[in-house]
Amino acid sequence: MGKFDHGVIYHTHAMAYFARYRLATALREDPLRVKLLIAGTQPKPELYWIDELGSCCKIPYGVHGYASNFLLGLLDRRYR
Repeated sequence: MGKFDHGVIYHTHAMAYFARYRLATALREDPLRVKLLIAGTQPKPELYWIDELGSCCKIPYGVHGYASNFLLGLLDRRYR
């Protein structure tokens, strides 16, 4: 995203915490009902989960949608 605007490549960690900051500040003014999975490969593969309250966690795998309960059960058992 930043590469197109400023010629700078941002790390996944920086982008996740930027999104977390924006959600946390919006919580005080006009709350947003969003949940995010942010993935990237700069400098290494990472995946972050951010909820509507602005809490951010680095996770090994993640799913969204109707089948998320089923898929999380499979991933908990089979992921290594």
